[in-house]
Amino acid sequence: MGCESTDNACHKQWQAVHITALVPSVLSIIASVCIIIIGITYHRRLRSLGLSAQLPIFISLCDLGFELSHGGDHLHNLLADFVSEGALCQFFGCLKPFFINCQTTWALSVAFFVNRSVLAERVPTYGPHNVYLHAFCWGVPLIILVGGFAFDVYGVEGPWCGITNHVTDFWMVDVWMSIAICLLAVNYAWIIYHIFKVMKKRQHVHAKNSSRKAIRNALPIMSLFPVAYALQWIFYGLYKTHVLANTYGNVLLVVCTANMGGVYNFALYGRMLFNFIRKKLRQQVKDLSANNDVKTSSGGTAPNMEIYVPSTTVDDIDKPDVDDIDKPAQ
Repeated sequence: MGCESTDNACHKQWQAVHITALVPSVLSIIASVCIIIIGITYHRRLRSLGLSAQLPIFISLCDLGFELSHGGDHLHNLLADFVSEGALCQFFGCLKPFFINCQTTWALSVAFFVNRSVLAERVPTYGPHNVYLHAFCWGVPLIILVGGFAFDVYGVEGPWCGITNHVTDFWMVDVWMSIAICLLAVNYAWIIYHIFKVMKKRQHVHAKNSSRKAIRNALPIMSLFPVAYALQWIFYGLYKTHVLANTYGNVLLVVCTANMGGVYNFALYGRMLFNFIRKKLRQQVKDLSANNDVKTSSGGTAPNMEIYVPSTTVDDIDKPDVDDIDKPAQ
């Protein structure tokens, strides 16, 4: 959007694009920070968090990095009335594809985690402290980022900074984004089909209504997992590959959806964190109650302790084990 100094209509569109981007960006920053703070707080309180609870935190870190860097680019351009230049533009430009690729790798990691938990009926492991998982999810985007500097690809990309050549952008970002959207859709469709198949086989086996209800509630949420990623990036990918025309309306659509990732992640992936915390706190209540019963029966005095249990009701998708279909929901 190169506007002449006397073109007031173009200048208003320029401002509208960046303001439209900043509004969802602020919402995403708030949502991502909430996930991270809740995760850190309960990591200290519970002394550890399972991998299912950690995954939403890492996705939120990626989105927070994207919103702070790319949102900072939008803010600079709005206040200065021109796109960043030189080293500052390269800084903004390299972080945008880096954090997009990080979200891609972490979204695929969540998909693999749910796949193994359901189909293999076990929680996958990735070495001590999940080092192999982190090496993949952070390492691959880092290699692409460094490669971009080696070939000097970062600079002005329309009304913001990014990768200057659209063909290079396709191979560094868009192709992996397209592959990820396809893999996510196929993966979760197969998982849902598998669960429905198991439920159909066991429909004559006695199972409590609460268990069936928990599974039915979990399936729609699981089917939305790929939507969180696709809805954020599909219009951006179509715009970058020129499937969507470079019009003012399409630019507004792209900046609005691409900067809503933190909100999508909070609403969908955040359930994995909230559910893990809820189950652990309920287990603490049960353990405390059992200890109190033992002390009371032995003539001791039960301590007056209170443990806060969040009232948030989330679907039981922490570990979507197929065997849980015949077990009452916790």
